[in-house]
Amino acid sequence: MMSFAGIKRLGAQGLGPDDRVVKAVERGKPAVFKVVNPDQGWLEKLHQASPNTALIGRIVDNTLQLTPQAGRDFAERVIQKAKELGDVVKWWEGSNEAAKGKEAIKRLCEFEQAFAERLQSAGYHALVGGFSTGTPEIVGPENQCPWMEEWELLYPAMKVAHGVHFHEYWEPHKLDDTWNAYRFEKWWPALPEWARNKWWLVSELGVDGGPRQNDPDDHYGWRDYDHITAAVYKHLLWGYAQTMANYPRLAAAVYIAGLEPVANPKWKAFDICGWVLSYLKQEWAAAPAETWGSPVEAPPPPPPPEEPEPVAPPPWDEATQEAWQSVIVSHDPRFAFPKKAKAVLGSSAFALSGETYFELGGTTWVRQLWSDGQQVTMLLTIQGQWKPDQIKVVLFS
Repeated sequence: MMSFAGIKRLGAQGLGPDDRVVKAVERGKPAVFKVVNPDQGWLEKLHQASPNTALIGRIVDNTLQLTPQAGRDFAERVIQKAKELGDVVKWWEGSNEAAKGKEAIKRLCEFEQAFAERLQSAGYHALVGGFSTGTPEIVGPENQCPWMEEWELLYPAMKVAHGVHFHEYWEPHKLDDTWNAYRFEKWWPALPEWARNKWWLVSELGVDGGPRQNDPDDHYGWRDYDHITAAVYKHLLWGYAQTMANYPRLAAAVYIAGLEPVANPKWKAFDICGWVLSYLKQEWAAAPAETWGSPVEAPPPPPPPEEPEPVAPPPWDEATQEAWQSVIVSHDPRFAFPKKAKAVLGSSAFALSGETYFELGGTTWVRQLWSDGQQVTMLLTIQGQWKPDQIKVVLFS
């Protein structure tokens, strides 16, 4: 069982009145649960099963025009639906995977700002963004952030809204690719403090193999791949929840449960009802209570800056030595951990989590989980010690 913060915030997403989902929510009481095109009867069951679970709603409309007026009109539809549902759902998403590329994202952000302004004025909590996995796209050298300018287009909407939502998926043949499934860690440090103070939701999380050849609207799901076994999927979720423990304002909704009887059969390959939902239920139930989405309080204004004391520049030789030292001890997990993992587990090794940093005894340590599909291994080292013989291997049975 998981024993760290984060698992309660690793919720799920449901489509229809499936009693298995209601029982899982009642037993586990996750911090969040997302409902798509919510049905009033089923929604009441979910709310009664776990009154403190934050319910997030989404109305599906793939014909939205990305204009401010369309954003206000869509907010009116959401407000009407929320009132019909008895105001049980306070959190509502705006658009969903509606734009890629800077110009389209600019129009999307104008839509989202108008949507958030109207929804918030009616007393509901808007979640803006709705970016698909890998969007905004990488532009420029690897691990650089020039694409942050596309995130910055969303800032006016983010300042109005209570939170932000986006999607993250593992690619089935790149389970160690941390760009798609852990990309929030890449742009999180670049966000201003007020943005990190918002509530953040991975509104779809799972395994997506991309569109099928004969139907671009139908995607391969985790059930289509023999190598994504119960153990592999369990450890993917385990690693993600462990990483989420470092971000207390982040929650996620695993895609997707409650398919019967309303869902398009195309999404059957993503269905988590069965052992995945049972696993989540057990982990939710074993974890202490946790909430997500309380009203966001504005941070106190920063104190006036003190006049810094002038610091004499160090001698050139000392500065040069310090610069080389910082290069030597720099963050280099892309090469060190993967090489060590493949040496221990073989060429099929893949990462189950991003790198996690923690302090112990005045020392900064780095850990990461890896697997070959059969066993789980933790790699552990001291920051800056990236030689193979300096990385400790801890095997889990």
